[in-house]
Amino acid sequence: MSGLKGLFNYLTSKSSISMLEKKVGEEYGKFPEFFEMVVKVTSYDYYDFKTELIWFKPLTLKQGF
Repeated sequence: MSGLKGLFNYLTSKSSISMLEKKVGEEYGKFPEFFEMVVKVTSYDYYDFKTELIWFKPLTLKQGF
């Protein structure tokens, strides 16, 4: 539960969003509409020290669900 604050800050911070968009854009050409990602939040006693992107995968929708 303590990592949720770090994840929230990562996903709402303009600087981390810019870095994420740049990193993903370099690898995939553009930021996808749908994606999966794993983020590691290093924290102790509800203090978040480091948040980093571990894995990112763009998703595509298949027709005919």
